Amino acid sequence: MPSGLRATLAAIVLAAVVAMLWNDKLVSGDRFELANVDAWGYLYPAYETTYARVANGVLPLWNPYQLCGVPWLGALQTGVLYPPHALYLVLPTYEAMSTLVLVHLLIAALATFAVTRRAGIGLAGAVLAGVLFASRGRLPFLSVVPNMFEAASWLPLGFLAVLQLADGALRRGIATLAVATGMSLLAGYPQYTMFLLYAWASLLPFMLAGQRAAARGWLTAGLGFGAGIVLGMALAAAQMLPTHELTSDAVRQTGALTIQQMYPIAGPWIRNNVLKVFRDLSLGGHPLSFGIVGLSLLAAVPFVPFARVPAMVRALAGWALLLGAFTIGFALGPGTGVFEMALRLPGFAWFRVPDRILTLTDFCFAIGAAASMTALLDGRGRLAPVIGLVALVLGWLASHQQLSEAWLVASGIATLVGLATIPGRWIRSGVAAGVVGLAIYAISTVPPRGLAMPYTAEAIAVYDRQRSIYTELASRLGADRFWLIPPSPPPYETMFKQATRFRVRTIDDYEPFALRRQAEYLTYFYRGQTTPSRANETFAGSWLDLEPAPRRPPAKTRRRLLDLAAVRFVVAAPGLRQRADTGDFLGGADLGVPLRLGSVLAYPNPHALPRAFVTYRTAPAPEVTELLARLSDPAFDPLAQSYVEGTLPHPDAPDAPARGEPARIVRDEESSVEIDASLAADGLLVLADTYFGGWQATVDGAPAPILPTNHLFRGVRVAAGRHRVRFEYRPWRVTAGLTVSGLALIALAVLAIPRRRRA
Repeated sequence: MPSGLRATLAAIVLAAVVAMLWNDKLVSGDRFELANVDAWGYLYPAYETTYARVANGVLPLWNPYQLCGVPWLGALQTGVLYPPHALYLVLPTYEAMSTLVLVHLLIAALATFAVTRRAGIGLAGAVLAGVLFASRGRLPFLSVVPNMFEAASWLPLGFLAVLQLADGALRRGIATLAVATGMSLLAGYPQYTMFLLYAWASLLPFMLAGQRAAARGWLTAGLGFGAGIVLGMALAAAQMLPTHELTSDAVRQTGALTIQQMYPIAGPWIRNNVLKVFRDLSLGGHPLSFGIVGLSLLAAVPFVPFARVPAMVRALAGWALLLGAFTIGFALGPGTGVFEMALRLPGFAWFRVPDRILTLTDFCFAIGAAASMTALLDGRGRLAPVIGLVALVLGWLASHQQLSEAWLVASGIATLVGLATIPGRWIRSGVAAGVVGLAIYAISTVPPRGLAMPYTAEAIAVYDRQRSIYTELASRLGADRFWLIPPSPPPYETMFKQATRFRVRTIDDYEPFALRRQAEYLTYFYRGQTTPSRANETFAGSWLDLEPAPRRPPAKTRRRLLDLAAVRFVVAAPGLRQRADTGDFLGGADLGVPLRLGSVLAYPNPHALPRAFVTYRTAPAPEVTELLARLSDPAFDPLAQSYVEGTLPHPDAPDAPARGEPARIVRDEESSVEIDASLAADGLLVLADTYFGGWQATVDGAPAPILPTNHLFRGVRVAAGRHRVRFEYRPWRVTAGLTVSGLALIALAVLAIPRRRRA
């Protein structure tokens, strides 16, 4: 059989195995844990609402329904411009979400197959590497958080690009690397893209050294690598430029976190489960397990550089050993030395949860196992004693974990590698097929993940259980807002993003890229200070309790901050009145008699201010803590005086009325608001929506500057008389990003055109 046909059949077998394991292990489940809360509480409803707009020809730029308004495209996590997400336009969201898991598993598996084949690893080893990487360990487990998973899935394609560059295929290598970089960035989880970039960069010198490349080869490959990364970033510019604008004024900026912030659950030592993973879960019986087959082969990796295998395989094995050790050291956290060294590299200190790097460990593991298998078969079985002995020891260890398949797999490996010492092509082929079969069998015996996912129409019905609540709220609120006191943990039917789904405005909502002003405003309301109470906390759009910071008064004393944000209803489940912090607020915030709306109570707020109003007197805003203290005062009246940041453009009119009046919102869309205002004297029109760059204002068609007002909101100076004021969100970075991405696509197309060979 021709070698090309054999490779095609092997790739088909690999794809079939991955599809089978996807269907068996990842599709169904009924458990709810912290691991799948993002899929239900953020990503599914965000995908549904985002792509409903895209399907109608609207690029979602601004979301007015949460946190008094947040950038939509810039928030990154929904991957609005990520090409595979076009599937959301043709399938129901739940079907597309499930199908995209399979699509990315196949991308990861087949790209791993291509990498190992190009490096000189045999067909069986290449299939084994693809199975091990795509069907066990952290990559498939990451599918519960789709944007993480999709960003990480492009890891093997970048390695293929590195091998192409090392082989001198410059144009192809640059194009492949650009696609891998751009797609990972567009998927919406930059921490994984950062890990990928370092991993790709670390492989290139190993490959060049293994090939004994000349100085010119090193220079050409290095320049090609840089060009591929830059082109990939340019491809993603349409997304990354708006995201950069957001992060420049957001809670999660591009800068070093503290150690406590890097471990948000319970610190770097108490809940760091890396040692537990390696101690208890490595052999089998768990979705994160390495498995006996892979671990047996991994034991022989240190000997691969000395075996009679292609130079590229030896270099690949050495790279896998070193990078695998580095990633484990970093994942173990403070005290390893590797962790402190890594924090000196750009990017490593910017993100939380360092053990996410173990996805790279898994790839090194898969590559190392495949390299060992090649050395076993092509080295005439010289590594057989090592692999066989390790397999038996692992089988004995696994038997203590009551894994029924342990001895079967271990004894099968020992027998097969023993046969590898016998000369003969057919025997070695049988050994290869047997080892791959044992690996597939061992993975198939691992119990399904069991986590519930929004993959069926029946599962997502939970989102519509409270439709009547939001419909009623929308009819009562009009252009104003409500505040849902979040239960802990919140039920999915009333949790985050529901306000966006039903187009009802709320003052808070889960959003990791919340703006600094929003974080300060709401943290002060909840806690009585502008910073979190604990060192490991980071504001993510909401707090799950009303406990004030030590020695701070309770939240009920700061209800005025809700009034300023036009919060007309405070919504809470009836049982929350029994919780001390919530009961204290509801009993002391001077709210009205609650209305029963389905399963919740809606407390009218008689003190809520209009969302748009006119004031005739302004004052310079003091330092933020002092400003928020003044805004929180129950006696503060923004219609009498509002605080403006920066130089006041005009003095207040001395004969103006003592108090302003509401203005009328005549057009209220997601990216534009129009207001009719009648002023008795020159004054300030205030709109209680988030102040953020990219918004432009006109007064009767003439441009007017927007002023940060009362810390979180927008103000525009307006002359006496009746005027039409229009706010429109037109961020220049979106236009610039689309232009750069378009040019990058043209460059990529040019690179993809085959060069004509000289006669």
